[in-house]
Amino acid sequence: MGRKAAIKTLMITTLSLSATWAPDAFAVVRTSKIRHQLPIASNEDFPTDPFVRRQIRFWESIFQKYKSNSIVIHDLDDPLAMLDVIDFDRYVTGDGKVTSIEDSDQTPLVQKYIDRYMVAIERFAKYKDGALKFGPIEQRVFEVYSREPQMLSRLYGGNIKLRGQGGLADTFLAAANRAQEYLPYMEATFKKYGLPITLSRLPFVESMFNLKAKSKVGASGLWQFMPDTAREFMYVGTLVDERNNPFKATHGAAQLFMANYRELGSWPLAITAYNHGRGGMGKAAKTLGTSQLGNIINNYKSPTFGFASKNFYSEFLAAVRTYELVTRTGLVKTNRSLPAEEAFTLKRPMSVREITRITKLPAQTLIKLNPCLNANVVGSKLDQLLPVNYEIRLPKFEKTLIRRSIASITSSKSTFQANRR
Repeated sequence: MGRKAAIKTLMITTLSLSATWAPDAFAVVRTSKIRHQLPIASNEDFPTDPFVRRQIRFWESIFQKYKSNSIVIHDLDDPLAMLDVIDFDRYVTGDGKVTSIEDSDQTPLVQKYIDRYMVAIERFAKYKDGALKFGPIEQRVFEVYSREPQMLSRLYGGNIKLRGQGGLADTFLAAANRAQEYLPYMEATFKKYGLPITLSRLPFVESMFNLKAKSKVGASGLWQFMPDTAREFMYVGTLVDERNNPFKATHGAAQLFMANYRELGSWPLAITAYNHGRGGMGKAAKTLGTSQLGNIINNYKSPTFGFASKNFYSEFLAAVRTYELVTRTGLVKTNRSLPAEEAFTLKRPMSVREITRITKLPAQTLIKLNPCLNANVVGSKLDQLLPVNYEIRLPKFEKTLIRRSIASITSSKSTFQANRR
């Protein structure tokens, strides 16, 4: 997306997993069956308080106003306190020339901006209003922090940290168009689980609906499941990683949301737990004796409860509102059609080679319909058996064909060999 690692919201890296196949693990997520429906909320059950609303306004500006060629310099603890915007496409140099800045030069430039503003903040902590005499940077800092007494008090106390946030307006618009391939299925799935369909907007925060999104810490897929969390709901291995199947991962996300809500009792906490963990949010609420997210954001101290966790709920709500805006205004045309493929459960072990032979589908087409299958499954592992009850997605017209073909074939005597973890 053209932004450096230090200032990106999303990071795409390479992921390598060492898990081995286990035949009974594939049946955990069965997209054709919905169990344990929980009618627990409606789309109106996403409350906000004044501080969270300030966060939402910041993220709305990131999603709607600032493009990926720009960086916003802002207060780490109060993002709406925005000090500067760097436009890398039209950067004005010290001698007044307008130029563009290459990606390799952006991170050090942003750091120089932050360092200079921090010098100004330190001067206010030392000299109070006397810092204004140092120049326009100090005057800009005072302009932002003098708007409210509480903010000015923080400035004089020197209790301020800054960060750079890349704009996402163009990225969001592209993601909203990509989302049309998946949102009808996601909405239908959450509705079946009794969950608010608004939760289907969370991938805007997690992956921007990039099917191949992988984070630097190991999260993968549209829903950005970490391996250990994912294994509660789906299979994660070297040849098959169901986190990368948007349909199976949607069921896993729905089950995770249900578990979070049942334990934490509110959507602000349950949604934040998607990022910070159910146990972490439970500990935060217990430590402070409150379920009010704004209170927790401002008062809970934990080395793992950082900027991403504190902003996760507000970023989600800003994404919800931004998606409503781009669809309502016609910038994105919504799709109401469910996918043209259907899930099919294997009645016996079958290899990709056999499935492609029966269905006449090219192996690469099968991989495209089932992105949880690693590329090796159509390479060196073409004859690796997928186990009984494994669910694959096929074009609707192929579903009947494969059922008939399998029925006409004598049951395979081959065994599925795998080492358990």
